[in-house]
Amino acid sequence: EESIVDDLMERARQPGTHLEKINMPYLTPEQKAEIKVWLAQRYGDRVRAVSTMECNLELTDRDGSKGAALGALCDSLQAMALGDADNDIGMLQTAGIGVAMSNAIPEVQAAADWITLSNEEDGVAHAIHSLLGI
Repeated sequence: EESIVDDLMERARQPGTHLEKINMPYLTPEQKAEIKVWLAQRYGDRVRAVSTMECNLELTDRDGSKGAALGALCDSLQAMALGDADNDIGMLQTAGIGVAMSNAIPEVQAAADWITLSNEEDGVAHAIHSLLGI
């Protein structure tokens, strides 16, 4: 199946097409800001625009998030989530225990219940060991 198309709107209108995410790599901070403003003006809160790196923007449906997926699981179990980028914020807020990496951006750290070591310092393992008492 194709992953790159010439006309996105034409492809989206085809029967049986499911558009899950639009990834926009290699953007400058200014381009990202302009796109976010345009999306908010045009679509309100129906489209989420998040980044996993400084140079990209991921566009999804407002309910297409790690937080929404984790929320469905948390209805029946206690969960811990770990993250470092703005696409992790909803997940950290939804989890029973939200843990940010120490190298996470400030917004992610603010959304977390606890901050662990950085990715480079094996922060995930440290968080699991600390919270499980092992």
